[in-house]
Amino acid sequence: MKILVAYYSRTGNTKKIAESIYQALEGERADIRPMGEIVSVDDYSLIFCGFPVEAHSVPLPAQSFLKSIGKEKKVALFSTHGSVKGGQMPREAIKSAAGIVQAEIIGSFTCKGEVGRDVIDQMMKSAQHCAWAREAESAKSHPDSADRDDAAFFAKSILKKIRGFNE
Repeated sequence: MKILVAYYSRTGNTKKIAESIYQALEGERADIRPMGEIVSVDDYSLIFCGFPVEAHSVPLPAQSFLKSIGKEKKVALFSTHGSVKGGQMPREAIKSAAGIVQAEIIGSFTCKGEVGRDVIDQMMKSAQHCAWAREAESAKSHPDSADRDDAAFFAKSILKKIRGFNE
C-alpha cells in the first residue's frame, strides 16, 4: 500500500498537521505534497487530504484536488479551522469535502488553526461574523503539540482501520 498526504495550506496550519500525519506513517511507503504540486494520485491507494476551513467550506484549490480522486481510492480527510473543535463550521466543511470526493471516506480529523489577526479584525467589523471572530481568537497558538499528537493518532487509527479492511 502506498500512501499520500496531500494538503492545501495558506498560513501553514494545515501543513503542520499534514507533517504530523506523515511522521506518524514512519515505516510506510508514504509521500507528502502540497495539493498544487500533485499531478496524479494513480500510484496511491490511501490518500490523506487536508485543507483549511474557509467560509464553512472547502477552498477551491482543495475542491479541485478532491474531485480528481477516483472511486477506487480510500480517503481520510483533515482540516484546520478557527472554530471550536467539533463545531458546526468544521463539521460542515468535512461534510462538504465528503460530498465532493467519489472515493470511500474512511475517516476525518479537525483541529484549531491560528487565524490571522487581519482576518479577525475584518470579521469583528461585521455583526454577522463578530461571534466567529471572537471564537477564532481562541485558536491562537494552534495547532499546538496536543493537536499534532491527535493528528498522529488519527493517522495511526486510519492505518489500523485500513489493515482491518485488508485482512
